[in-house]
Amino acid sequence: MTPTRLPLLICILTASAACAGSRSAGNAETPAADPVPSTAAPEAGDPEASDPDASDPEAGDPEAWVPSEQQAEMLRLLSLRDEAPSCVDVTVGVDDPLGALSDIVVHVQAPPWVGMRAAGCLIQEHGDQPEAVSLMTTWVTDPELAGLGLLVLNRLDTLSAETAAALAKTAIAEWPDTEKACTRAAKSTHAEVQAVVAADCAKP
Repeated sequence: MTPTRLPLLICILTASAACAGSRSAGNAETPAADPVPSTAAPEAGDPEASDPDASDPEAGDPEAWVPSEQQAEMLRLLSLRDEAPSCVDVTVGVDDPLGALSDIVVHVQAPPWVGMRAAGCLIQEHGDQPEAVSLMTTWVTDPELAGLGLLVLNRLDTLSAETAAALAKTAIAEWPDTEKACTRAAKSTHAEVQAVVAADCAKP
């Protein structure tokens, strides 16, 4: 046996770790490093390269709404079961009460009375503002928002006569249940609304 093979034979027989250094440079193996998260940009063709929201299941979700601190307090008050809080109490100290109420009506589905209470406060406190009128017009024309539409028609007298008459006329013309719209509008004490009902609702 040649002298150069004797150390190798000893290493094999003893499995000594100290023999690692006896391997030739050409046969040396570098131990695998611990995996490190890649910071490289995705390759072309990678779905994440074209979809920035692919790694975040909630990013870009139109239903994902997070209330502000002020809206969270409003939600707490509107969620009370025993007695509905006053609209003044709900919106006191809120920077943008109309916008906050609108967000709650649009985004909060449960408990069901929360959205209806918010809508009632919107009608009562801000009903003659253009943004509120636009929302209420949607409510009295969209069949899927019939509950909100009825709420508007039941509270026409909390609005100015001009706004109430315009909403009543729209509801009678575009709501699927014209008879119900006429019945609710007819309960208003506004003379302008009564004129709309007389002109637009079918006579018995």
